[in-house]
Amino acid sequence: QPEPNQPDQPDQPENVDVPEEQQPGEEVSPETEDTAEEEEACVVCGSGLTVPETTSYGRRTCAQVLLDAAATTADTNRCNNIKQAEGTCCPPPAEDPCQFCADGLTVGEDTAAGQVTCGQAKADAAITESDSNICGRIQSLEETCCPGPASDPCPVCPDGLTVDEYTVISQAQGTTCGGLISDALNVESDSNRCNNMLGAEEVCCPGESDGCPVCVDGLTVDESTVLDEGRGRTCATLLEDALETDPDSNRCNNMKRSEAVCCPPPAEDPCPVCPGGITVDGATPVTDERTCDNLVSDAMLVESDDDVCESMLGLMETCCPEGSEAAAVATDAPVAPAVTTDAPVASPVAATDAPAAA
Repeated sequence: QPEPNQPDQPDQPENVDVPEEQQPGEEVSPETEDTAEEEEACVVCGSGLTVPETTSYGRRTCAQVLLDAAATTADTNRCNNIKQAEGTCCPPPAEDPCQFCADGLTVGEDTAAGQVTCGQAKADAAITESDSNICGRIQSLEETCCPGPASDPCPVCPDGLTVDEYTVISQAQGTTCGGLISDALNVESDSNRCNNMLGAEEVCCPGESDGCPVCVDGLTVDESTVLDEGRGRTCATLLEDALETDPDSNRCNNMKRSEAVCCPPPAEDPCPVCPGGITVDGATPVTDERTCDNLVSDAMLVESDDDVCESMLGLMETCCPEGSEAAAVATDAPVAPAVTTDAPVASPVAATDAPAAA
């Protein structure tokens, strides 16, 4: 019986192996794998670089040249062009290398020496013959790259770095804080170069300075004493800001004006308020803005013969009642007749808060 109508099947060419259908989980036979070999990459500096990776070759570095080679097919014009970089990036070592810093560098490899760094100069010396003119130019950099230790080294960041040693000081020169510290050991403290190095301390060891010297012996008033109510500034915030202020700045000079409020000198003969101490809670208010603690600390700054002292003594009844009674007994001596001439008037706040005389 004839087969049902089916689409015409194309004839298979003779002598061609048709692979069988792969079953799930079945390994692909070698005959069915893609046997096309990957194109061979361009090989440049096969034994590795003999100069620092950052060495320039045109507008690229030797490290970038190797990356370009790895992405380029061998036996192409582009590969041949890249191979020309081998003279710069992996020149063979010299038969009689140029002697440069024989005992090693005494500064950081990133230290600038003319148009190169000391690390590059060292690498260049290894591929330069000792009898060449280039060797002489390289050796002229030894004064920068391997100077002897200074008799009085430049005191850069004497307490050490307060930032990472790889922190960059100058991107153009490639200098870092770690290199600065090692370089300073070989620079005399009285040299111009040392002065330049000290200028980098604000980058490498900020915070070492004590800042603006305001109230250096401490506050002599309560730290909550207000300097500027609108800006919320107190004697406490004054000291905090001073730590971060350049001592030679105009801002520092302005801060010092607040010393009269925050750290006035103690009186030679202080007002004897509560000489035996406060007998109530120190936070007890004596005015709308001052407490017993404030009263006692303020009294240390007021002379005993000052009119303000007299007003303060009138407030002792609130802060040390026993002390005020003792003071009253001590003052029971005959009182001189009142003088009707114009006498200084006590401060309004103190006068209104003082208890009325018996």
